[in-house]
Amino acid sequence: MPWEYVPGVLNDFDTSEANILSIAYNQSVLHDFVYGDRRANPQVYLARRTKFTGSYMIAEDTIDATQVQMEMDLVLELNGNVTVFEAKNGFHDDFAVYQLFHPYLYFDDHRRSGKLNLGDIQCCYLQRKKTRRRKNQQQSSVLRLHLYRFRDREMASIELLRKREYELKMKDPL
Repeated sequence: MPWEYVPGVLNDFDTSEANILSIAYNQSVLHDFVYGDRRANPQVYLARRTKFTGSYMIAEDTIDATQVQMEMDLVLELNGNVTVFEAKNGFHDDFAVYQLFHPYLYFDDHRRSGKLNLGDIQCCYLQRKKTRRRKNQQQSSVLRLHLYRFRDREMASIELLRKREYELKMKDPL
């Protein structure tokens, strides 16, 4: 999907995961993809590391995890619904599901315990690939987003809700 935008001066300053997410947020790509509304106004919680302790299933095996460190690249919350993001540079054929699953468990535990009044917990895997400059053309980026949910506390219960690709194209100056 072509996505016209006016770039910020820091858009191509680095290729960190934080930068990828910043571009997607600042250009309202995340708003469109997650909420279906470019004007949605979610609360933003920046990257953080935390630890998870709890039990979950992988196939028939129960895993008892103690102080497993995890990173959340970005968390958005709107009306009690949480979306956790994992971002990567480049396009990859697969990913480590636990990078989405552990943050899901973290928020699900807080929801179950009553510490947080949460509705849906979704997880988004975002990838960015810069397109190469061609003669007399600006460089652009392609963002691939996949939105998932887990049906329960079993890692294989991951379910794809939707996916979309955005091709960021700079607006022509007036």
